[in-house]
Amino acid sequence: MFKKYFKIINKIKKFSSISGNFEPSIHKKRIQAFLNLAGNPEKKISFIHIAGTSGKGTVAELMHKMLCSAGHSSGVFTSPHTISAIERIKSGSLYISPKKFVAIFEKKVWPKIHSTEYVKTFGEMSFFEICLCVSLVYFAEKKCEYAILEAGIGGEFDATNFIEKPAAAIITNIGYDHTEILGKTLGKIAGDKAGIIKTNSHFYTAERRKKILKIFKSRCLEKKCAFLKLKSDVPLEMKNEELAKMAVQDLAVPSKAQLEVLKNFKIPCRFEQISEKPKIILDGAHNPAKISFLINKIKKSGLKNIVTIFASAKDKDAKTMLKRLLKVSDVIFLTEPILKGTKEFFSPDELVSIAKKNIIGKNSAKIKIFLEPNPNRALKRAKKIAGSKGTILVTGSFYLAGEIRRLFYSEKFILTKRKSF
Repeated sequence: MFKKYFKIINKIKKFSSISGNFEPSIHKKRIQAFLNLAGNPEKKISFIHIAGTSGKGTVAELMHKMLCSAGHSSGVFTSPHTISAIERIKSGSLYISPKKFVAIFEKKVWPKIHSTEYVKTFGEMSFFEICLCVSLVYFAEKKCEYAILEAGIGGEFDATNFIEKPAAAIITNIGYDHTEILGKTLGKIAGDKAGIIKTNSHFYTAERRKKILKIFKSRCLEKKCAFLKLKSDVPLEMKNEELAKMAVQDLAVPSKAQLEVLKNFKIPCRFEQISEKPKIILDGAHNPAKISFLINKIKKSGLKNIVTIFASAKDKDAKTMLKRLLKVSDVIFLTEPILKGTKEFFSPDELVSIAKKNIIGKNSAKIKIFLEPNPNRALKRAKKIAGSKGTILVTGSFYLAGEIRRLFYSEKFILTKRKSF
């Protein structure tokens, strides 16, 4: 039923690269070149651009649902996906259909980005960029009034930064992630992400630190862009919701539409409870800022007897993430995803070495640590330990969270229903 879709996804993966030999701005340049070749489908869409170290996917989905609830035609592009690539592209309440994904790719994307002249000039697109191109054509076809784009990495040089004048530019917060690309300091990271702030637009942030806010304010002043900051007394666990509400208010979304969304809001692998006995919570937190946000939610929820299943890509700060998780975990399983593509992950042995050498020290006897290379077996073992009253937390990687989620929702389910639940 979905053979052609899977064939196309494999084709995209094979074609994709990360063009390391090109200048940093090549990503947005080749998106703009594609859009020019495609007849500029983006011209009739108002864009909401979201960047930040954590929470941007949640804010994007919240704003999308609020806009739809208020009667606006909205599309949203986010990444990464948890199970299927169609999860990255949504219009209204449904993901793009596999059939439509294939049709747009074959007829409107592939012929343009695969030409010899295009590849010679701009290089081969990444998987992220190709999905972005499909989404932009799709949103135009669906006649979306708004399209919400979640930046991939950073802001200034990100592929999504072709937008000239966003209806709203949002930076959720600043933390350490992708430091090998964005810079080793928070100031450099903030400066890069501030690249989404454009002339005569509106800028929103939940960031609180004065030095970082100074960078944002300076950019807003330079670009004659309105600067709006979330109040500092908003609780940490409510920042994403309040940031989304603040931004949509200026887009004429009434409070009633906002509240309707917040009542039953959930998205895959963001503190997603997928089982009751034991409680199994999936969270794709993959940097220290996201882990801190997750731990705050755990504490607020009053969850006890926590058995954590953890994996980490090698380009992430596994040491800091483990250090924080070990403070709330009674037992921890160290594993690595099976379905990880070309992404490099720490082996369970390497994670144990990181934990014991750099973190646990004298307290090593207080926490039980197990190595389990297979995530599915890690879950089975965790269930035995947690019993019916414990909590199993799966985190450290979207790849890991998505792999466990597949045990509850198959890719066929996602492709058929075009929904996550």
